Amino acid sequence: MGKRTNFGDTKSISMRHYSILYKIIRPKIIITGFWDNRQNPEKLLNFLKE
Repeated sequence: MGKRTNFGDTKSISMRHYSILYKIIRPKIIITGFWDNRQNPEKLLNFLKE
């Protein structure tokens, strides 16, 4: 489930104007970010690089 990203094992799932960024580390799902998709995508790239 979710869409793969170019940042390691981080995946994303979109829900209208928002995306949830997460990693699956069995048996847990770790939420790594909550993103408003109406923002500048460059900010998201900087966020994911950190």
